[in-house]
Amino acid sequence: VEKHLGPGWLERLIITRDKTHVQGDILVDDKPQVTGGQPTLWTHVLFDQAYNRKVEGKTRMSSWSQWAQVLPAVLGANGANGLSKSPS
Repeated sequence: VEKHLGPGWLERLIITRDKTHVQGDILVDDKPQVTGGQPTLWTHVLFDQAYNRKVEGKTRMSSWSQWAQVLPAVLGANGANGLSKSPS
């Protein structure tokens, strides 16, 4: 994360078993179907892996270097203003 997005993003990184407890606009995850104990509001972007390549209908990222192209497109024109390489 630090290599591709910068050190400011390390404090915004969340690692958890049940990702449905995390609030946000986008979840980037390699698991094709994210399930858990809470309803989700985020959009799931599938991080490409060999075992999930047959999954269809989801936006994909195959490398963290693609975030600037993929994530703003997922959020749309209004939400993209909040995405920057250096969070404030």
